[in-house]
Amino acid sequence: MNYIDLALLVVVVAFGIRGFYHGFVSEVAG
Repeated sequence: MNYIDLALLVVVVAFGIRGFYHGFVSEVAG
């Protein structure tokens, strides 16, 4: 794995967590 793959993985994971967290907050806030 090179730095480009690692950086891309970090970006994808960060966006995934951000999207999941935003959806979770929206559900709870109702």
